[in-house]
Amino acid sequence: MDPELIKLASTAAGSLVGAMTTDSWGAVKKRFARILSRGHDQEAAETEHRLETTRGELEQASRSADPASYHELRDQTELALIRSLSGLAEADPDLARELIALVADLGDQQTAPALVVGRFENTYGPMIQASQVSNNTITTVMQAPQPFIVPGTPVPRIVPPGAAHYTNHEGLLAHLAAEVLRRENPARIVNLHGEGGIGKTSTAVELVDRVSDRFPDGELYADLRGSTGEGALHPASALARFLGILGVNPQFIPGDPQWLEDLFLSRTADLRLIVLLDDAGSAAQVGPLLTRSRGSLTIITSREPLRGLADRGAQFRQIPPLPDDEARRLLDAILETGERTAGAVDLGSVARGCSGLPLKLWVEGSRLAADRDSDHEGQPPSTETRTTGPMAVIPIPDQTDLLGGYDAIPASAARLHRLLAVHAWPSITPGVAMAAGGLTDEREAAAMLTQLHRVGLIESLPDGPTGDPRYRIHERVRRQSALRALADDGIEAVTAATRAIVARHRDFAIRADSAVMPKRWHLGVAYQRFERDAREGAPGASTYPSAAAALNALELARADLVEAVVQADQHCFYDLVWQLCEGMWALFFRLGHHEEWVRVHRLGVKSATELGDLRAQGRMHAQLAFGLIGQGRTAEAERELTKAREADREAGHERGQATAIESLGLIRLAQERFEEAADLFAEAKILATRVGDPRALALLEHHTGRALSGMGHYDDAKARLLRALDEMRKLPDPYNEARVLMSLGEAALRQGRPDEASDPLKQAAAIMNTQSALVQRAQVAVLRAACAQQTHDIEAERGFLVEAKGFLQQTGAPGYAAVAERLALLDNATGR
Repeated sequence: MDPELIKLASTAAGSLVGAMTTDSWGAVKKRFARILSRGHDQEAAETEHRLETTRGELEQASRSADPASYHELRDQTELALIRSLSGLAEADPDLARELIALVADLGDQQTAPALVVGRFENTYGPMIQASQVSNNTITTVMQAPQPFIVPGTPVPRIVPPGAAHYTNHEGLLAHLAAEVLRRENPARIVNLHGEGGIGKTSTAVELVDRVSDRFPDGELYADLRGSTGEGALHPASALARFLGILGVNPQFIPGDPQWLEDLFLSRTADLRLIVLLDDAGSAAQVGPLLTRSRGSLTIITSREPLRGLADRGAQFRQIPPLPDDEARRLLDAILETGERTAGAVDLGSVARGCSGLPLKLWVEGSRLAADRDSDHEGQPPSTETRTTGPMAVIPIPDQTDLLGGYDAIPASAARLHRLLAVHAWPSITPGVAMAAGGLTDEREAAAMLTQLHRVGLIESLPDGPTGDPRYRIHERVRRQSALRALADDGIEAVTAATRAIVARHRDFAIRADSAVMPKRWHLGVAYQRFERDAREGAPGASTYPSAAAALNALELARADLVEAVVQADQHCFYDLVWQLCEGMWALFFRLGHHEEWVRVHRLGVKSATELGDLRAQGRMHAQLAFGLIGQGRTAEAERELTKAREADREAGHERGQATAIESLGLIRLAQERFEEAADLFAEAKILATRVGDPRALALLEHHTGRALSGMGHYDDAKARLLRALDEMRKLPDPYNEARVLMSLGEAALRQGRPDEASDPLKQAAAIMNTQSALVQRAQVAVLRAACAQQTHDIEAERGFLVEAKGFLQQTGAPGYAAVAERLALLDNATGR
């Protein structure tokens, strides 16, 4: 159908609905009834009666307690009229000319302010509000977002390498591989279970290697740390990481655990993936991490069978101990006895003594290999005194001794291992080892870690972003070594090592945070020291080549940083707890992880309170509030911001107080409590002026303009927004410039002035396109659709809604449903 005819029909329908509340209704009704009935007198009378009935229904609905029902009926009436009138105009050119004459006679009735504002607020208001939902909701105004799916995201291959020598469980592996590849298999979920060190992870990794070619969309891996009790990984954290690896931009990864699960299900629905969930603690922990894709495979390892997964079609397979012959083959492979001998050692006895436990075989084989290699080089096994057997004094619940490697390394390396093993650190770097051992040279720490790896006491992990080696300690080995630490080193040494590790993580977080958000203000003394060193060019103040590199480093270390906060709290290192939280702001603000955000910041609030530091309390309450906002817990966030405001006011800290007040104002804006929002922004502006922050003042001018627009003070709102626009261009800040342009357009639409809204919205769209701001591109498209609705350009409205629908579909934002519903109404009206 000709778009001009649709626009004509839309304008005419709007004129008719607008006239229903005016004194001219009688004449308008008769003329429209004649057109709709094609001039037939009897049909015209019936049509006139139907129009009058519709008017009565609309009046009754307008007086009801549910205004939404009125606006829904009005929209349906208007759209039904558009469909009828456009069809008639297409079939009969004389009727089209009569419609044109009628619209011209009615003049501006169709743009009566009450009607237009009502249409905008009730038809498009909910869409705009819903389309603004993103990772950090209110804080979106302070960051420049990226596309939903990051371009060039590689196919994920993050399952760690398998054991260097895998010679066991061949029969089980062959059976499992055949089973999971059966085409008729309705749900590929395999639970490998068995005691610690039995080889569950190695078997799972080997299975991945054997079937990976049938799963072209990649492999995901998560260490759930279920056997470590309180250190278990929360499913929400694993989901957020998986979504990031699958290419979802961190800005669009929600904070609510249910939304995370829903987005993961949607993102993986059509993929053929392998998901390896290692060391699960319960069925509840892995449930949210299961895809519903029939083309995917999920492999789960656990100490006990997770029977709660039986209703999901899981297959349960116990990993048994190795028989003697397989144990001997594994030991031979570790020692490479095909080319080199193991000396006088009876390998058969060693293999039998390991009770079929691959972890024990690996530790013993590595120790024997280290001794043999030292002997071949003509050197004694160590230049230092070996550690000897306090095992006889310290009772070990697990009778399998996994610390035989201590006999093949220097005492200093063994001590380092014990101090690192006291807590279940997700990863260990040379820098962390240097801190734990009280060393002054990171190279010395790296050499010790190499020794520990050589004798099988630590496992290697993929290198860090700058090529730093990373390790971890197997949980069963760690528990034995931790007991030795208490006996051999004492509680003071253990406590000192823990504090040093936490401080190391704090300093790392501060360096990376400063690289990601260099203009952010700080409180902690560690920040002050870092900033001083950076000014003086001290070696320890080296930063990252880019903000992205720093953010990647923070994400890789996230589990260690969270564990550091937990351990600092348990050891009452309160000064370190809140400073660590402050240093994690960029990590959480940019990447979300709201469950962890809230959890660690509650400890941050506790620590600042224990210290009686009011400024720190204000900082922690404010940072916690934004984590709660990300979870949709606005009422709790408001309470935290109120506490932040009070603490900063008592401390005389105007910068912190201004931030808390501004954040409260943003919550009021989201709640459409515009007068309260404006008052809060005015209060924050007084404080920000004293501090002297141009960007903060420009943002407050923008927020104030939005509040005035919501109150209906259009001229004042426009003046404020234009001043904010000028300041944003001076800074310059393109992203916030586009946000102000959007607010200008929205303010004009609220007043029924689509001509004034069109140009700023067009400019905003162009800028947001260059910023790859997907959520904001959807918002602009919705606003431009509202603009087209007010000018009765139904084709343009539909085009913008299709554009918004595409963006919102990618993000999974709630605005998608409202846009899709409006599109369906338009398509029904135009007969598409």
